[in-house]
Amino acid sequence: MVNKTNGSISANIPVHERIAHNLRLLRVCQQLSQKQLAEAANMSRSCYAALENGSRQADVNTILLLSDFYGISTDRLLKEDLGNIYYRLLQEETAHHRR
Repeated sequence: MVNKTNGSISANIPVHERIAHNLRLLRVCQQLSQKQLAEAANMSRSCYAALENGSRQADVNTILLLSDFYGISTDRLLKEDLGNIYYRLLQEETAHHRR
């Protein structure tokens, strides 16, 4: 379940849902379209959209390709809530600029 306040997700959700959440977050943060990502991953936009909405599970090759594309470890993509990390970084940056 996604926390609407900070974009974080519950730690007990299925892995494919965590991946979907993280993929969407990474794409949006880099201001890319699903079409651009699909082209980079050599798949159709609808196939990529299914990964992002959790209706399709990514295979190992796709996970490796996307983690390389984003410059993030597969461990982080699979296990961590990137929304929570991103939210904390934004808070720190905002606090730094207020000083």
